[in-house]
Amino acid sequence: GGCGSSDTIDVIVNPLPNVDGGPDQFICEGDAVTLTGTGATGGSPTYVWSNGVTDGVPFVPAVGTTTYEVIGTDGNGCENSDEVELVVNPTPSVNFLATEDTTCVEAGSVLLIGTPSGGTFTGTGVSGNSFSPSISGIGQFDIQYSYTNSNGCTGLEIQTIVVENCSSIGENELANVQ
Repeated sequence: GGCGSSDTIDVIVNPLPNVDGGPDQFICEGDAVTLTGTGATGGSPTYVWSNGVTDGVPFVPAVGTTTYEVIGTDGNGCENSDEVELVVNPTPSVNFLATEDTTCVEAGSVLLIGTPSGGTFTGTGVSGNSFSPSISGIGQFDIQYSYTNSNGCTGLEIQTIVVENCSSIGENELANVQ
């Protein structure tokens, strides 16, 4: 009787990794985003994302708000998680109309109309919201209308205007009527 025995065991409690998926993000439709986890240390840390996302690999998410969770595992096998909210704003729908899509180099300016209003027209021969064939010269010219909404997303539309050398009498009379 009276026999006893003792032993000492050291227990190491590893702290949970401080996993971070990054800040919440606001992007536009069609933009690629890359989610990357950090904070798990030691050995070969791993990061596994929800919704089919692969850590550090760009992807193009759908329009809407989605929360992505990352689980980070450190070299000791300890896990922790973080969430990132990703808001994908739609690209604005843009319409562009030129009052003429074919005109003569001698003709007057072509009015450019874009909706929603407040966008910008760019291209050879463009000034404000008009296209001047006498400035552009003869040829085909791609004119672009771009509009940026309050979310910072930009929609654009391109229209081609053809400028011809109207050398026949009938074509010159048409240019003078415009």
